[in-house]
Amino acid sequence: MSLTIPISIEDKPSELVVELRSLIDGRLIAPIFHDHCQPGIHTIEFDPRSVPGGLEAGIYGLRVAIDGEAKVYPIQYMP
Repeated sequence: MSLTIPISIEDKPSELVVELRSLIDGRLIAPIFHDHCQPGIHTIEFDPRSVPGGLEAGIYGLRVAIDGEAKVYPIQYMP
């Protein structure tokens, strides 16, 4: 099961960081993507099975930061 994450970069090249975090305490569970991206629509693929130690069923926070401005989106994982 792979998760496709669409992200839009506006106006100028930007640093993009995508992470999977615990919704309870904000702890980093897995880095997903970190790079500089040109403006436009980008898709990032993430396979939850790639998390070291495995990923339990639950609700997690998908943290997306563009040039340091971050938003967290809840996602549900059911293996």
